Amino acid sequence: MREELKHNFYWDGMKKDIIEFVIKYLECYKVKVEHQHLGGYLYPHNILTQKWQVISIDFIIDFSKIKFHHDFILVVVDKLTKVAHFILGNTIDDASVVANKFAHEILRLYGFFEVIISDRDSKFTFVI
Repeated sequence: MREELKHNFYWDGMKKDIIEFVIKYLECYKVKVEHQHLGGYLYPHNILTQKWQVISIDFIIDFSKIKFHHDFILVVVDKLTKVAHFILGNTIDDASVVANKFAHEILRLYGFFEVIISDRDSKFTFVI
């Protein structure tokens, strides 16, 4: 924090004030540079020319069950047009159930994709 501030600001006792501030607020202490993990490699994608060529998928989870007893949403977004589809599901569903819902809702409309971008959710790591 001191390194960032000293480029634009300076006052007498600045170091002491910053240390007291960081100790006082736990959130500031937790995000110190030595506590942060380095990110992975970035892989740039080609410039898109067609709709539904590259999609991204992610889960929204951990909210109370809604009207039809679903407690997660699978979000599928086209990277070119930013059109999104939302698929409801239950956290007890395994990967095969989610894949069937994905095929029924997305693949039947748009066919197969060149690239699917995901954060590698744990639901897809233990497929039996």
